[in-house]
Amino acid sequence: DGEGPSLGGLPLLEHTDISMTLLWNSGTPYTRVNTRGEQIGQFNSNRFPSTFDTELRIGRFIPLGDLLGDFAGNTRLELYGIVRNVFDWTSPNSFYTTTGNPDNNGTSLDRSIGEFSAIEYYAEVDPSRPETFSSFQVDEFGRRYYNPYADLNLDGVVTQAEKYEGYQRLVATVQSFRANYDTPRTVTVGARLYF
Repeated sequence: DGEGPSLGGLPLLEHTDISMTLLWNSGTPYTRVNTRGEQIGQFNSNRFPSTFDTELRIGRFIPLGDLLGDFAGNTRLELYGIVRNVFDWTSPNSFYTTTGNPDNNGTSLDRSIGEFSAIEYYAEVDPSRPETFSSFQVDEFGRRYYNPYADLNLDGVVTQAEKYEGYQRLVATVQSFRANYDTPRTVTVGARLYF
C-alpha cells in the first residue's frame, strides 16, 4: 500500500506487477528426407531454426476491503494484460524436412498440369450435349464435380488448365496461413477475483 512513484499524492504503481519473459530455444535436429520419405544425408545432420519469444505481463491488484470495508475482508480483484510476441517477430519456426523450406513441402508446388484430369466439368446439364451428363460429371453420391471456385473465367466449364490453376491458388491460400511461422503479437486482457 502506498508504495512506488506517485503523481499528485496518488501512488500509481501500488499493487502493480510488471514482468517480461524472454524465451530462446535452440533449433531441434532433423533428418532430411526425399519426397518418398526416404532418408537422405546423415541422421539428424540438419537443424530447425532457433526461436525467440517474448511475453509482457502487467497486473494490478485492487484490495476490495479498501473499497467495500470489512465486508470484503481480504478479497482482491486483479486486472491484467498479457502481450505475447511483444516485438512481433514472425520468423519461420519450422521447415519441411524434404526441402528445408517453411513454405514448400517439395510436392504440392511441383505438380504439373498433366496430373489433372483432362475431362471438363460442367455446371449445368445440357440434354443436347451428352458430355454434360456422363458418369464422369458426378461422384458416387450424385454430386457434380464442377466447382465454381475453380471456374476462373465463370463460363460454367472447368477445364484442365483451370483445375491446375485452382490447385495452385489453393496451395497459395494454405501457405498464406503461415503455419510454420511464429504467431504475430497478441494481446489478452482479463480479471481474477481472489477471496
